[in-house]
Amino acid sequence: MNLICKQPSMKKQKIIGELEEDRISQLPDSLLHCILSLLPTKEAVATSVLSKRWTDLWTSVTNLDFLCPDHYITKVNGRLVYVTANEQNHRSLHFVERVLLLHSANIRKFRLQSSNHLTSSRVISWISAAVRRRVQELHLATHMESVLILPRCLCTSEILTVLKVERMHCLIQFPSIIFFSSLKTLYLTHVEFVDDISLNRLFSGLPILEELKLHRCKWGNIRNVTISIPSLRSLTFYVACNKSSFECEIKVYAANLVYLNCSSDLSINLLLNNLSSLVDAYIDMKTLWNHPKATQFAANIINGLRCAKTLKISEGTLEGLYRIYGNLEETVNVFPTFSYLTSLEVNTMVTNRISRVLMGIFRGSPVLESIVIDEVYKGTWMTNPQPHGLKFCLKTCCLLEFRGRPAEMRFVKFLLKVATVLETIKIYCSEGLTKDEKKQEEVTKELGRVPKRSSRCGIQLLKYTDREIKRKY
Repeated sequence: MNLICKQPSMKKQKIIGELEEDRISQLPDSLLHCILSLLPTKEAVATSVLSKRWTDLWTSVTNLDFLCPDHYITKVNGRLVYVTANEQNHRSLHFVERVLLLHSANIRKFRLQSSNHLTSSRVISWISAAVRRRVQELHLATHMESVLILPRCLCTSEILTVLKVERMHCLIQFPSIIFFSSLKTLYLTHVEFVDDISLNRLFSGLPILEELKLHRCKWGNIRNVTISIPSLRSLTFYVACNKSSFECEIKVYAANLVYLNCSSDLSINLLLNNLSSLVDAYIDMKTLWNHPKATQFAANIINGLRCAKTLKISEGTLEGLYRIYGNLEETVNVFPTFSYLTSLEVNTMVTNRISRVLMGIFRGSPVLESIVIDEVYKGTWMTNPQPHGLKFCLKTCCLLEFRGRPAEMRFVKFLLKVATVLETIKIYCSEGLTKDEKKQEEVTKELGRVPKRSSRCGIQLLKYTDREIKRKY
């Protein structure tokens, strides 16, 4: 029997189409506004040509997201046309201003990303327009031609909760009156500060700020700044290539800070005070050691981490510790004490110098429970005196790039001989060792002959593809 599949008649197709159209038209405006708010504003505005129903829908969206590239390619009369930077800049500026003129609703989020150089007056007018619409989140990422003086209406907003000023590459100045009564998140990246007075005024006007990010800012005009924010929970601080900023000093007081991410080339003096609630800290000191204050600046950062519970450190940080404390055999009594440290992650290859630093950290961490190390290349591990934390508290150790070197074997044997409550050593084989089953058998047999202080300790030899922990930089 032949089965013939008939196509629906034109009349039925029309009815089906009308039904589908009815389903869309039956959606409430509030839902359509939510959908349009998820789109870039240019695409949201483009929906106005769909039908009369859609003509003015975009004017009530709560999110405005402007992306202004420096050029683009379009099609005119069937041909691809390259629109130059000047033409595109003019069109983009006109589009933003038309949208702000026609938009009628309050704004939840306003984001402007532009690779074009904009004038300060134009950006200020757009910011002011967003503030009048009770903007809650403001994201600015655009090149400026001159100093950007943030308007007073923004810096005294009672509604704004998130402010991100990124990649401006210009001087930024704040008004004489600043009080962000509702601001919880502040990002400042790639901006240059005018002077101490303006910046101190900013940090004193953030009563409930919880997250602060200062990334690649220029501190050349700054000498003394105090960041005293009791509500601060997260601080990200990235300093690089500030060769003219050796006289800059930044004091941080944050008793409720729980997360710290600090990357510094040690060109400024960062003083971390009273971080009694600190849980997670990542520290990366760059190798700018050729100026006389670098060692002291590094010591100041390390001393501010004494209350951290989880510490992730880079090669540069360990190099800094070695430079500060030199021969740890002679200076063990002055090495920092991390009284609350339970987890240590070393994001680098361990050498002889770094192994001495790690021994200092082990001895100064009486409650250390977990160790994660990228790779052990060389090292000396001394059992006398035995670090209290390793002996009585260490439960887990993880080696991420194990090749079966003698130095790696010595480190594992050292832990097995010292740690009395050790439960697990996870060894993630390198790609080469994963493929060498004979070498794996030799490693397993050799470690199996080592006496263990902890009878319940298990050693897991795993493939490099099984790694659960990624390198974090």
